[in-house]
Amino acid sequence: MERKGDFTDFFLNLAELYLKQNSFPGMISAYAGGSVGRGEADMYSDLDLNLFLEGSAPATSENRVLDRHVIQLHAHAFPSVEAVKQEPWAFRFVKEARCVFDPDGRFREWKEEAIRFLDSQEGKRKMLVQARAVVDERKRWAEESLQSGQTKTAWLAGVSAWLDAVIMYAWFEKHSLATGKLVPAMRELSAYREFVALIPGMYNDDYNLRERFQDVSAYRRYFREAGGDEFASAEVQDLLLERKLERHIREGDEEAARWLLLTEAAWLYLSSSEEESLDEHIAQLPLPLQEKLGKIGFSEADADMIRHISGLCDEVVETVFQRRKEE
Repeated sequence: MERKGDFTDFFLNLAELYLKQNSFPGMISAYAGGSVGRGEADMYSDLDLNLFLEGSAPATSENRVLDRHVIQLHAHAFPSVEAVKQEPWAFRFVKEARCVFDPDGRFREWKEEAIRFLDSQEGKRKMLVQARAVVDERKRWAEESLQSGQTKTAWLAGVSAWLDAVIMYAWFEKHSLATGKLVPAMRELSAYREFVALIPGMYNDDYNLRERFQDVSAYRRYFREAGGDEFASAEVQDLLLERKLERHIREGDEEAARWLLLTEAAWLYLSSSEEESLDEHIAQLPLPLQEKLGKIGFSEADADMIRHISGLCDEVVETVFQRRKEE
């Protein structure tokens, strides 16, 4: 299959072809997420194909290939509407899920009822509370890490708190889950430049994007050789990352590209850390890899930095809550 015309249609056809050629016992329905689900797929996109299965098996993720095209296949137990009502923030993806297989109509019925709840006053209120709880949990992680002398872990936790606050802002203000739109959303926030001043390592102009990409690739190879998470450490993830990087370069958004590479490296660590703190993990890495992570933007935090980040996160969260009160 060659990519011609509309890329969303291309990936939807690819999903249908893949499902016809493969058997998945217990499959109830399947949907495309990400840019394909939103109808925004372009030449740099990949296919996130999600399966809903009978039973209660844990979620799994695999990298598959069809006609040289990468499919990121995710399998989940079919959730109940009650699960959506209990954890609506975790199910916001429903708004961007495009069905590709639903022979009994169960996905359609589930999605319609789920969206009705997400759009209700109760659903919106619970989503706000749960989104803020995620930010608060990251802040606690940062503070507890500092108290135990884990300054690198505290830095990661602080950056994670900020990102989750921005994710909250992007969802409630922009109504999108698109990670590619997070940096543009950040730039709208009055707190952003203050935050950027706290992480100067990511803006090292002597270290270009291609070098950063190669260093992320080397970090991924380390996990692959060490038996890390198979999905995150797979070599094909470098191809997908490179495509996203090319998109940002083509758009002239170097800042977004830097964030892409930083968060990819953080994802690699979090996918394979097995409860090991970032400080412990980095101390065990070969010195060249330690240096590479530092160039990508990994750093350390102190009490003033975490206190400042915490305040900026609160500012973003309060902005979201205040605007909801005004609606």
